[in-house]
Parts: sequence; structure tokens; C-alpha cells
Amino acid sequence: MAYLGLYFILFSTPQIYCRFFPLSYQPQVRGTNRIAGNVFKENMKINLIAPAHRKQNFKRYFQIAPLNLMMIASITPRDINVEILDENIDTIDYNSPVDLVGIGANTSEINRAYEICDEFRKRGIAVVIGGIHASGLPDEAGEHADSVVIGEAEGLWEKVIDDFRKGTLARFYKHETFPDISRLPLPDRAVLKNKRYLTRNVFQLSRGCPFRCVFCSVTEFFGNTFRVRNEDQVIEEIERMDGKFLIFVDDNIFGDPGYAARLLEKMIPLKKKWVSQCTLHLADNSRLLNLATKSGCMGMLIGLESISENSLRASGKPINFNRYKEMIQHILDSGIGI
Repeated sequence: MAYLGLYFILFSTPQIYCRFFPLSYQPQVRGTNRIAGNVFKENMKINLIAPAHRKQNFKRYFQIAPLNLMMIASITPRDINVEILDENIDTIDYNSPVDLVGIGANTSEINRAYEICDEFRKRGIAVVIGGIHASGLPDEAGEHADSVVIGEAEGLWEKVIDDFRKGTLARFYKHETFPDISRLPLPDRAVLKNKRYLTRNVFQLSRGCPFRCVFCSVTEFFGNTFRVRNEDQVIEEIERMDGKFLIFVDDNIFGDPGYAARLLEKMIPLKKKWVSQCTLHLADNSRLLNLATKSGCMGMLIGLESISENSLRASGKPINFNRYKEMIQHILDSGIGI
């Protein structure tokens, strides 16, 4: 459930089937950058866009706020006017004045993302694309955008803005090392204004997963790392939120059991209600199960990838399907929905 994405990830389903490249990957560069000249200006405007999963003639009002775009907004210079356009609830006006468009997408939205990119570029608007799909296939994404951000946005987006203002926007941006997320800037929730979402209280504690399932892109995207935020910063952010319900969008909230236990203990006095996703291994950790219940966990998204022992072994999924029923029941008995 990775959302973080002109982060170029933050984050929908990360279990896509596409090839990923290591940090040392050098994409093929075709031609020269069409962005030229000094475009530095006051009152600059950037649109950050979340494409719909498919073209649709209706708007959905039970959407979760796009954490990835709120994170991008938070690291955008304060003198820039940022507008988030979530196509699931907004209508994109391609003729509205804007200087730069940033768009992030997973594989499920990538075709629609490319259509949006193409429409803006027809009008002479520069487009930057990122996300888990564009990071895996940067040359493909580069056919539809002026610049591609490969990997996580922190530390890259700031360079993109600086280069754009100088008229030197590069074709590709990528990290040499994975960014430190221990103290991420807080997402800019105010930029959503009065948009209608099921909740704006979307949080991320970690990036990566300790497992190495061959079908999942998370391990490749995050380089077999599992990084966590500072516990006290997370608690401070939760204390600031409006309302009682929140969603943790981590791929595996219990990837570091010790960290998770410390955090959940600190959450108990806050009396919040929350949901996230994890693996069935939660059933075998009575301490975490107890802390999850006490801290207000209402439910977990849990993947059951196969009922074939051979398939599970071949995919690197470390679980015995014969225990599915037992483990599910144990979690349900604790009061946590699945």
C-alpha cells in the first residue's frame, strides 16, 4: 500500500510486475532538453496531479488523501503556489495557467498519467513524472515527460525546482544513496483546502520491507532496506491531527517489531483508531497483537498470495498456508478486522 509518489513512490499497491533498475542505472538520454532560458519568476505555480485509475465520468468521495503529493508540497519552496489536483475528485483544466506540472503514478494509473502528461506538453507546459512505475521504466516515462524522477523525491524535488527556475531541467534525476527518512518534513495537509476525502490523516512510519518476495516491487524499489521515522516526530504529528481516525500506509507496519512496539506504546494514551497493512506473522507476536489492539487498531490489510506451498516457496514468501485459518482467527479474536 505504498502511496508515497511523485515519491515518487507514497504510495497505492506496490506489488506491480515490472523490471526495476539499481541506483547505478544510467538511463538512455535521447536528444536535448526542450526547457531552455531563464524561467525564474515570482508567483510561480505548480500543479501536482494524482491520475485516476482509469477514465471515469464520476467522482469518488471516499478517497484517501494523496500523502505523496502532500509530501511533495511540503518540500516545495514557500514562494511557489502549489495546487493538488486529484483526478478521482477533481477535474483537470488543461488551459488553467500553470508553470510546471508534477505527476506520480503506479502501474495501475500509468496509462492515464501519460495521457495527462501529453495534454499539458501539447500546451507547452513542462511536466515532471515520478512514482514507482516511472522509476522502474524511466526511458518509457521519458517519452511522455520533460523530466523523470527515479526513486524517492526527498533531495531530488528541490533540485528539480531549482533547475527548472534556471532553465536547466535535466532529463533524469536519481539518488546515489537512499534518503534518510528519520526526520521527514511533515506533509502539507493545508494544500488540500476543502477537498472531500474520507480522511486526510494519512501517515507513513517506514519505507521498505524486511522480506524479499520475488513478486513484489517494494524490495527492489527500496533496495532491500527498511528505514523508519523518528518515533517522537510521528507521535507529535499524530497529536496535531484533527479527528480520531488515521491510516498508516506502510507496506508492512510491523517490519521492525521493536520499533513498532515502542511506537504503539506511545500511541495508547492518544486514544486514536487506525488501520494499516502487515503480514499474517502478526498472529505469532502476542506482544505486538496486544499493543495493536490497545493502541486502537481496527483492521489490517493482509495479503494471502497463494494456497500452494510450492508457489509460496518459489516466491520467497516465508509462511505456511496450512496455518492461514489459525492465524487469521487469532487476529480476529483480538478484535482486529482483516
